[in-house]
Amino acid sequence: MLDAHEFTSAYGFTVVSVGGGEATIRVPFQKRWERPGGILSGQVYMNAADCAMWVAILGNAEDSTRPGLAVTSELNTAFLAPAREEDVTCTARILRNGRRLVYGVAECHGADGRLLTHHTVTYARTST
Repeated sequence: MLDAHEFTSAYGFTVVSVGGGEATIRVPFQKRWERPGGILSGQVYMNAADCAMWVAILGNAEDSTRPGLAVTSELNTAFLAPAREEDVTCTARILRNGRRLVYGVAECHGADGRLLTHHTVTYARTST
């Protein structure tokens, strides 16, 4: 699914797990996303959090009665620690699955499990 879209395919994300209002994706290390100083660019974490939430929403069984699209309406990010030449995992969790808005959180972790970023995410449902 993520490879089918231009805005996600460049990152090489893969879905690790999805279900129960949660999704985890893996972000492989790619040299092209390094900032000066050898740290991973913030845009990668933000895109990972956004995509993980999107996957969580699409994979949520509760949403089968509410067909349609959902788009990001708000994304807040706290950068807590840098990743350096390592794969990252990002897990998103739906906190409130409303009729019009979906609220959730996401966290990105380094290969050793340390917390790298924390995100709050809101998605707005659109009609099909």
